[in-house]
Amino acid sequence: MRELGIRYYRWGGFKYDYTQPIAPQLEALKPRVARLAELNRRYRTTAMYHTHSGVGVVGASIWDLHMILRDFDPDAVGVNYDVGHAVIEGGIGGWINSFHITGRHLRGIAIKDCMWVKDAKQGWKAEFVPLGTGMVRFEKFFGMVKQSGFSGPLQIHFEYPLGGANDGARTLTMSQDEVFSAMKRDLGKLRAFLKEAGLSA
Repeated sequence: MRELGIRYYRWGGFKYDYTQPIAPQLEALKPRVARLAELNRRYRTTAMYHTHSGVGVVGASIWDLHMILRDFDPDAVGVNYDVGHAVIEGGIGGWINSFHITGRHLRGIAIKDCMWVKDAKQGWKAEFVPLGTGMVRFEKFFGMVKQSGFSGPLQIHFEYPLGGANDGARTLTMSQDEVFSAMKRDLGKLRAFLKEAGLSA
């Protein structure tokens, strides 16, 4: 990685054991993170913990991730903040708090949009949707990004239905042109949001 000039990579996926107290589990993760941080310092790269939503997921609320990472060098271990998952977890204001608590450990940002919908049994579930059509307040978000001085990698995630392309299928149920058209649309929306926030020319 160092020889290729790769400065950032994604990591994470810690899970809670709900049969045990939470706080000691967070403490038990710190020595593992310390070993990873030392490797990254040695090879001058940064591990970015990718944030997900969901039950039993360490980092879903991000406050727990802050407790794990706060004493470590953010250039060794940081956060890949997924705004779509953050809005699922903290719809009204929790995602704003979680962005701010990430603070100096913010090293990457994943872009996707989401919406709560009812399933066939009238239960609520989160779904990913094309950029700008869901609940993520991108104008507010990118305003905060600008204020933060963030300069790391930005990634678009295409996780809404795209004929199987969203799941890595080898055979698609829609044409490649339709898939690329959807991706180009999202890229255009992202560029517009960035320009509006003064983050691009």
